[in-house]
Amino acid sequence: MDLDILNLGVSVKAIVDKAVKERSTVIKADLDNHLLAVMTALEKKISDQNDILKGWMVATEGKITSLGEKVDQISQRQGLADNLVKILAADLKTIKDSLANLEGQVGEGKNLDKEFQRRYHNLERQVSSSMGVISTVFAEPLDQGSLTVVKIDSDGGQGDETDQNKVPQVGPAGDRGMAGL
Repeated sequence: MDLDILNLGVSVKAIVDKAVKERSTVIKADLDNHLLAVMTALEKKISDQNDILKGWMVATEGKITSLGEKVDQISQRQGLADNLVKILAADLKTIKDSLANLEGQVGEGKNLDKEFQRRYHNLERQVSSSMGVISTVFAEPLDQGSLTVVKIDSDGGQGDETDQNKVPQVGPAGDRGMAGL
């Protein structure tokens, strides 16, 4: 079942409030289970978005026959890339904010399940890598005009916009894996 990521903050707050009030290890276990379920849903969401992006690129490859059509197709691809970037960045920020909220409100929150911590940091690296790949793939030079590539910082926030004709800075070589693309 796909979890509604937008409602994550509300549901986590309810569990945290209950945990703070009761200081129960049972509630703590419920909290860890909930966060792991959210991580699973988010990982699937990223995988699905990558599949959509890859499928669109394969479907349109080699079918652009004129400059006008090229500009139109690249504009569509840029829009798709921007949407994907925004979705991933928003999801990552939600998870990071929720984690910070937990650590601030629940004493034992700093000892959250190690599996959750491992998956969270892996997901953070994957999203950061995806941002670099997307920026590179969609930064195609045009014969006329220009497009803007939205850069995403490793912390999930929007960085400065850069002209698409410049080489995107995507971080260390080790972070440039295709991340499912």
